Amino acid sequence: MTGHRRPPAMSDLRTFVISTTLTSGNWNNTTVIHDDVVSQIAKLKAKLTGDLLVFGSNQLVRRLSRTT
Repeated sequence: MTGHRRPPAMSDLRTFVISTTLTSGNWNNTTVIHDDVVSQIAKLKAKLTGDLLVFGSNQLVRRLSRTT
């Protein structure tokens, strides 16, 4: 299939993990955010282009939708 690119694997994507228990992660392209989550996400939104996707945390989505 010439000209077709495969989508990136999850391990190839830049990933931000929001956690109250982790302070670091050893996964490829991963940054752990464990402190001042709302302001850290606001900084990411200002700095990065494209969408931020949230997997698995409706509590986080509700909190961010009220504040950002």
